[in-house]
Amino acid sequence: MTLDNNKSLIKWAICIVLPLIIFFLPETALFTSAFKGFLAVTLLGILMLAFELVPNMVSAIIFPVGYAILNIAPLPTVLGSWTSTTPFVVLCGFWLAVILIRIKLLDRVICIIATKFASSFFGIAVTIYLAGVIAAFITFGGHQMLILAFAFGACQAMNLKPGPEATVLMMSALYACIYAQIFSYYPGVLGLLNGAIIAVAPDKAITWMDNLLLGLPMFFVGIIGIFILCKVFGRSIKSADIKETYTLKLQELGAMSSDEKKAIVIVGALFIFLITSKLHGIATDFGIIITPLLFYLPGINIGKQEDVGKINFDMVFLILGCMAIGAAGGYIGLGDILSAYVVPLLGDSGAIGLIAFVFFFCAIFNLLLTPFAIYAAFSAAFAQIAFSMGINPAVIMITMIIAGDTIFLPYEHNSGLMSYAFGMMSMKDFFKASLVRGGIQTIALLAIMIPYWHISGILYL
Repeated sequence: MTLDNNKSLIKWAICIVLPLIIFFLPETALFTSAFKGFLAVTLLGILMLAFELVPNMVSAIIFPVGYAILNIAPLPTVLGSWTSTTPFVVLCGFWLAVILIRIKLLDRVICIIATKFASSFFGIAVTIYLAGVIAAFITFGGHQMLILAFAFGACQAMNLKPGPEATVLMMSALYACIYAQIFSYYPGVLGLLNGAIIAVAPDKAITWMDNLLLGLPMFFVGIIGIFILCKVFGRSIKSADIKETYTLKLQELGAMSSDEKKAIVIVGALFIFLITSKLHGIATDFGIIITPLLFYLPGINIGKQEDVGKINFDMVFLILGCMAIGAAGGYIGLGDILSAYVVPLLGDSGAIGLIAFVFFFCAIFNLLLTPFAIYAAFSAAFAQIAFSMGINPAVIMITMIIAGDTIFLPYEHNSGLMSYAFGMMSMKDFFKASLVRGGIQTIALLAIMIPYWHISGILYL
């Protein structure tokens, strides 16, 4: 038997034994039959995700079906997310990203930005960050691999070897992948978190514009973080300029195609629709849903049949499956159970105490679980605690995203793994740069975001 097989068996043993131990614990006033069953099913699915033993869709099925089989919550309750706009928003967000990447519009955007700003080492790092942020807005979060590849290409253009300077550029791309989640609309993440908000305060669900207003300061924090990284890790670079490289790439792309021009008009129309949602009163979800369909209309003809096959359906199902965790938790009163223990710990610390607690709680758990697993497991309970304290649950959801993005090792986040996989960073350099970034995020949350939310009237219900 190989070492890999032994590791796999150990992981499977953990996945099965721990839930069984919880399920067969003696019942108490707290550990009711429903609560034990909920914890056992949730732990089984999350451990399978964490250990990557099975496709994501397996966990997506385990959550709702397990809750229903053990009579923890009715099947219509745990499958409630399927009757909302969430599955279509997530699906169409991925779909739009696939189309825009295929027609090379995002490649052109990256090259244009690089020819404008990439005339110094800091300029190159900021170029990567800005290109990533723009790509995040355009693709609704489907830009990670593209922008990481751009950062790797910048390292190659500068003939950088794996080391501190290359770490800065790859980390700048990671900033764009991670920070953009805080202020740009990621349907996958917000579909899950909005489910938790809607359960307690439907009018506080995070729209595209709300997301921008809630997280906007973190865009500037990202730039500050990159500046600090450049000063700490990029001091050996005296001069740098990759404009010529991307000028040539822009020339290779040639004149803007008619497909790209049509895509700009369609995406531009979508952003106008999103920004003016207060005027027309139509839910912004419908704009995201309809947009990729427009690419297939006669006279436009940009969309292709193969685009549908490239959609990440596995992730779509996982998001909806994880939403069953919040639905089942709400059904058995998980929020009330956690409130009984958490609220007394906070004392009179109010919103600041809750935000700090949620941040550090999720950041610590991120060492054991993926951010998405944390959102799935705890978002509904934290939203209910916030509501009971008169705090806007949307603020707590953004805090969870910031905490989930406070990573120190590559395995904690998919984007971290992808950035590390390019081989331009040692584990030591990744950790040191992440430690700096983690400190910046913690200070930004406590010293910038909380005052910003308070002054702008967002903090409380």
